[in-house]
Amino acid sequence: MIRLLALDMDGTLLDSNKRILPGSLRALQRAENQGIQIVLSTGRGIAELRQYLPELPFVRYGVLESGALVYDFIRREALRKLPLDPSAVSACLDACEEMDAMPHFLTVTQSVVRADQLPRMAEYGHGDFRPLFEAVCERTEDMQTYAAAHPEDILKVCMYHRTMEGRQRSRERLSGLGMDLRFSENHSLEATCPGANKGEGLRALQARLGILPEETAACGDADNDLEMLRLSGISFAMGNASAHVRAAAGQTVRDNDSGGIEDAVDFILNEDAASRIQK
Repeated sequence: MIRLLALDMDGTLLDSNKRILPGSLRALQRAENQGIQIVLSTGRGIAELRQYLPELPFVRYGVLESGALVYDFIRREALRKLPLDPSAVSACLDACEEMDAMPHFLTVTQSVVRADQLPRMAEYGHGDFRPLFEAVCERTEDMQTYAAAHPEDILKVCMYHRTMEGRQRSRERLSGLGMDLRFSENHSLEATCPGANKGEGLRALQARLGILPEETAACGDADNDLEMLRLSGISFAMGNASAHVRAAAGQTVRDNDSGGIEDAVDFILNEDAASRIQK
């Protein structure tokens, strides 16, 4: 019996226009009515979730910032947080400088970017996020100065690159420096401290709630979802997921624009979804 459903946001719960489909909301409400705990498991921080939380009043917990933060939305409390070492943050900024990439810091409550790069997010493959970032991000003139002033606060660094090749070069430069490095959507490279991934964040929440991995289901589409999918009794790849994410998941549902979340909930609740799901 499934007791917890963990959901990635971008590319999974959110459609291509960064909206939650009405059918997805109805499906999640049905799952919650059956006693299933709905958990957001996302690379986003709290600042980037605020516009969605009013639509999801039944969601209490989040595995956020790719697992660097486990958070209770009701009590507004960090249940687990794993900050990056300041030297790792500095190395990420050096890599961004070399590759002309856009760094983005996430703390427990804040989202921080360089003021002059915010209007140019489309150049870094993230133009669709600009309205959100305009609304929620703190601006700073110098990321190194901000990092020096907040040495214990930065849980995740996102690095938005102009090209896939640039992203690969940054990963090669930063490998071996004691960080967990993951590719995310578009040209993004994410850095967290070791052990800060969605799987370990989900494991910590499972332990807190007394829920076993085999009582957990998860949906995702990107590399940073892999540990979460592997730690779940039932795992779903969205139809828009990469081939290796689909290979790692037990089932593949429709894409994020076409009702994939509904398929997953129907499957969990033993309702008729077989014709829409691929093994």
